[in-house]
Amino acid sequence: MTENALAASQQDAQDLEDREVVKLAGQALIGKAAGAIQRPRRNHWVRSKTKGSKSPVLVDDVEEPSTLIEVWAPNYEGVHDYLVMFGSPAMGIRVGYWLVRLAVRWEDSTAEERFDALRVAAELLGMRRVDIGFGRRRWVSKVPGAVVPAPKKVEEPTPAQIAYDAYGAATDFLNFRGEPMPSWEELPVHSKAAWVCAADALSPRTAGSVA
Repeated sequence: MTENALAASQQDAQDLEDREVVKLAGQALIGKAAGAIQRPRRNHWVRSKTKGSKSPVLVDDVEEPSTLIEVWAPNYEGVHDYLVMFGSPAMGIRVGYWLVRLAVRWEDSTAEERFDALRVAAELLGMRRVDIGFGRRRWVSKVPGAVVPAPKKVEEPTPAQIAYDAYGAATDFLNFRGEPMPSWEELPVHSKAAWVCAADALSPRTAGSVA
């Protein structure tokens, strides 16, 4: 193998690992954000006050909250502002899907997009990239002894997957019952088949499969 071919092979391996880290972070964030939703259609946190002491809190519903967050801090307003703007489950789901979609279209993304996505993914997963010599780098956990999943191929999205993601983007990634939408990989086969049929009606030869 020539020096150029070896360098290209190493870069391909690095790209594959980078893509997998970004995809893993997106999937993990979607799962954690969905788990923080206590009742259907309550995926945003808003400011409120407790009925008795009138203490400032964050809730998922002002009248009948199923989530109540009280912050103890010298500048609690700043913490509240941050959590309302970025801490709600809806934002986590959106950022998670952004990471997953970027991983899927990795080859078409810009260097700046990859850089930003990798920084976000590394923070979410508690990972960092280290130099292991000969121009090679590897992702390792910041937590000693933690196992980093082996990279695997990230498949290109089918028209059915693209349609599913578009539906999610338009509904805050909630289904018709107001519950968090699962990722495409987590959908039951019959649900995937329905999306394939819908995509097939628009593009018969490129709708893909439920696999």
